[in-house]
Amino acid sequence: MAAFLWADLVLDVKGGTIQSARIGLTGATTHAVRLTKLEQALAGAAKDSVEKITANAGAELQMVNSDIHASVAYRRHLAGVLVSRVLLEAYDAARSVQ
Repeated sequence: MAAFLWADLVLDVKGGTIQSARIGLTGATTHAVRLTKLEQALAGAAKDSVEKITANAGAELQMVNSDIHASVAYRRHLAGVLVSRVLLEAYDAARSVQ
């Protein structure tokens, strides 16, 4: 199965805490979207809570694509996995320059 999703984000981390996050996702819906509810949920979070917070990132998505490559459920799941991984990498990168 090949479902292509892409996530971009801007992350502000201070003292081990996420101050703010801006998250964009494309490939799951008909157009690129911002995950604003997730952004709000991440404000004030520490690294150890990122996976729990992002687990349902796909639930925020409306009108998710379904085709021969992936079902709606798979794309929603993949959105959460992708966003979690990108956030954790960005968190580590932000911490390494502080």
